Amino acid sequence: MTTTSTATAHSFAHTDSEIKSFIDGLTTLNVKGSYHLTLLVGSNKRAKKSFLDDVAKKSESVTSINLSDVISADEDESYKNIDELFSKLSTSDKYIYLEDGDTFSGVYTSFSYSTQRYATPQERYFIDKVKESEKVVFLDILDPSAASNTLKRFAQTIITFEEPTSFVDKILYKISKLRVHGHNFESKRKVKQVAGSR
Repeated sequence: MTTTSTATAHSFAHTDSEIKSFIDGLTTLNVKGSYHLTLLVGSNKRAKKSFLDDVAKKSESVTSINLSDVISADEDESYKNIDELFSKLSTSDKYIYLEDGDTFSGVYTSFSYSTQRYATPQERYFIDKVKESEKVVFLDILDPSAASNTLKRFAQTIITFEEPTSFVDKILYKISKLRVHGHNFESKRKVKQVAGSR
């Protein structure tokens, strides 16, 4: 696995057989003086949870942060929050899961109804911080159109998480979206919550 910016990220679906070797390779990934950015693109939250569970089993822990608490329409506020986010991470926080990456393409983006989305100032600043982080970063993006070309250019890996197509998988997918009294069922995944997380 390479840890430098690439013109074309390695891309595959979460159902591909290479997902296991990718997860196995994360434990030996050297990000000293570098970074590794993986985009988790798609709306299949059940498959993403399973992926993160597998990553957590192979690593000591995965630190989860919700970007909706970090990114706002105010650029200066976003820069400050991004700085705080990365400054609070310890050296032991090697694997970082960033939820709600779609916040980068909110109402304050530089595009309206264009089919081509360009990176916002907040997104470019975030990428700069990731590049100097020495972390393995997983950025969760639900809407594929929210993954800008800039993000793709600096990501080493893109994993797609499309909704299932088989009948049985569709049933399991629907069950995974069930909520009881406004709450999802509790996860046993080893995920450490830090500032900016929900």
